[in-house]
Amino acid sequence: MLKEEILKTIKSTKSRLVFAIMVIIAAASSFYVLSCKLKYPEMSSHPVYETIIGVGDFTYEFSCLYTWFMPIFITIGYCEKYVNEMKCGMTSIYYTRTSKKQLFFAKIANSFIYPAVVNFIANIINFLMSGIILHGNKGFGGLEYWTVNELSNADDEISGKMVYYCVHHPYFTYFVYLLSFMFVCGLIGIMCQCLCFIFRDNRIAYILSFAIWMVMYATPQLSLGEIIQPFLPEFEFYYSILSLVYYLVFVFLLCVAAYFRTVRRKDEI
Repeated sequence: MLKEEILKTIKSTKSRLVFAIMVIIAAASSFYVLSCKLKYPEMSSHPVYETIIGVGDFTYEFSCLYTWFMPIFITIGYCEKYVNEMKCGMTSIYYTRTSKKQLFFAKIANSFIYPAVVNFIANIINFLMSGIILHGNKGFGGLEYWTVNELSNADDEISGKMVYYCVHHPYFTYFVYLLSFMFVCGLIGIMCQCLCFIFRDNRIAYILSFAIWMVMYATPQLSLGEIIQPFLPEFEFYYSILSLVYYLVFVFLLCVAAYFRTVRRKDEI
């Protein structure tokens, strides 16, 4: 069943459109960096720093647009399909070939796979373009001049060491954070799919997924921003790990609620 869900996603016009939009935002970010480079030849930003994930001085707005609206992109691209299929009676046809449980887990799995893969491709394009435009540059908004002690505080030395390591090993850091970004986007996809399962209303799913994500992204001690953005001088290791744990627990509880809503009940999925 998972294979069928993946094939439906590949053939879907909406899925392709969302993928195109995300690639366009990533590419537009790089073209804007190119225009800044032409305007300010002395620009010294490292290629990794001026990416969607790097959130550099010239890519901040693009990164916000790309990251903040991730739940909306994912819901339009895949998760809302469940509600549309249910309304037109397609789920009844699926039950002639599979069970509620299999269909449920296939959709949950693909809601993780789709955003992870789409984000990987879009960010790799962004990374390659930035590498060509800013080849040879070394700057990280001044962070490259900070010492470990300047980046640390008495209560949290490990955070300063991690930021220092990120700045001085940028390419390794980028790909570690790319994997982290893909994982978090996969969790967002599961969250969106579960909200569609539970409420069976795409408008509610849009509103709640966006609101929950913004709370998790913007609340200081819950922020997932530090998990997906490496070059932050205010990085705090303890709170970054804690925020990820909170989000994992929240997504797991949503999955449990969605499972009982769709699989264990007598009515259709």
